[in-house]
Amino acid sequence: MIDEKRLIKECEERLLVGTSVIKLIEEQPKICEWILLEEKTPENGEHVLLSFANEKQKPLVGIWKVDDEGGAFYAPFTGRTYASLGYFVSAWMPLLEPYEENAPKKKADITPVIDWIPCSERLPDKSDFYMACVYNGDTYDYRKNWFYHEDDYGDSEWVGLISYEKVIAWTLLPEPYKPKNIKEAPWKNRALGDFMKGANR
Repeated sequence: MIDEKRLIKECEERLLVGTSVIKLIEEQPKICEWILLEEKTPENGEHVLLSFANEKQKPLVGIWKVDDEGGAFYAPFTGRTYASLGYFVSAWMPLLEPYEENAPKKKADITPVIDWIPCSERLPDKSDFYMACVYNGDTYDYRKNWFYHEDDYGDSEWVGLISYEKVIAWTLLPEPYKPKNIKEAPWKNRALGDFMKGANR
């Protein structure tokens, strides 16, 4: 004989677990998807890609650091916040996973995925800024680097590298975050003002 109450309870428990898992997955930051500051901030010390209030400014890599006064995005190797340099962050996204030479290609089933393009396969076809995976013989670094194309400068090369650094892979930078149906940019919105003070010290 079927214990209907027990069966219903087991179904409810399984449904609850399934719903919790789905919610957890949906809450995770997704590659190639901008996350607004008022919605979520990165983990302390995390390197992320930043979009700025000035939509003409292309994305840059930054580090989210939290102290007793709150959190702020820092420019790598400077010790200064982006706000102190005149850059006001409006959104961020996780960086790509490290480039692996023989790694299988990822499938974009639901979330768009940008794949690294190995320099051994091809280089950018025009001079511009790109997201570069730089190897220094020991560790990997991710940064926005300028690429000189031979059509413009005679030789194709990456600039801004130290002698022992080498760009091993690259990819296009995502478009900056653009708010929808908002007449006034987020950094001018008074409701967001207090939050930006803490996030952009």
